[in-house]
Amino acid sequence: MASAANKNLTYQTFVNTFANTKLSRFYFIYGTEDFLKRKAYYMIVDRVLPAEQRDFDLVIFYGDDCNIVDVLDAASTRPFISEEKVVILRKFDSLRTNNQQKIIDFLTQNEIFNIVILIADSLDSRLKIAKQITQLGPVVQCRSPYKAEEMLPWLNSEVVSQGKTIDKEAALLFINRVEMDYLTAASE
Repeated sequence: MASAANKNLTYQTFVNTFANTKLSRFYFIYGTEDFLKRKAYYMIVDRVLPAEQRDFDLVIFYGDDCNIVDVLDAASTRPFISEEKVVILRKFDSLRTNNQQKIIDFLTQNEIFNIVILIADSLDSRLKIAKQITQLGPVVQCRSPYKAEEMLPWLNSEVVSQGKTIDKEAALLFINRVEMDYLTAASE
């Protein structure tokens, strides 16, 4: 099930390239910035499933409250209405290591016709499972900004998505006055 897009991507790179990239069958989205993680996985869901089909073909599990058999079953069963089903496993890193490995082994060894998105807070690149994850498909890092200037590309894309423009001075003034948090900045 290897994808042509075996890359580690920042959130902004993912956003900038997603519309022109062929969908992968697998995405791993991780990081400390929950707001960006949610935006990233909903970009995928919005591209795959119309809103009226989500009740049938969007399945969301939480790693701290799920049965691995149910997750694997959802990933391997055909969609109900749509051409593709989206299976999301949030809090992947809260699963026991052996259950994480079962999921990755299943995805590696089987032909998957649905879109599977795993979401976690972290990914330790030193571990074997991390190397396997990067072979399955795109890995998107969603982290909080370290300095205000890192928010500039995000702010520009948000403004453009609203059909507006902002000059550089106004953008810098804005990002220097808000908290270093994307959710707060988006609310402002």
